Amino acid sequence: PNEDGVPNHYPNGTTAVDNHHMITGSNTQGKLYSATATCDDWTSTTASGKPRCGFSWPRDSRNTYSWISGYDANGCEAGYETVNNGGGVRGTKIIGSGGGYGGFYCFALNP
Repeated sequence: PNEDGVPNHYPNGTTAVDNHHMITGSNTQGKLYSATATCDDWTSTTASGKPRCGFSWPRDSRNTYSWISGYDANGCEAGYETVNNGGGVRGTKIIGSGGGYGGFYCFALNP
């Protein structure tokens, strides 16, 4: 569920939506994926960088991707897509360029 307790995959209770992408910047062990995986510690809105993303629910029945680390987003620019179009618009360098929920998880070095 999201921060409001609503199931991510079925937010209206009837129709499944493809909103499982979430930014983490992490590898499958919960550590920093790469130097460009967090958009300068989530402070940059430039096109450079490839924020690492995971999935809040399984992508397919094979469940071959880790919830915490599954793919790199197109870039770090600010913006949004109003249509969930899968891989995103060619040349768009925003987080969430393919649509989706836009959830994110942050992991601290020290509790």
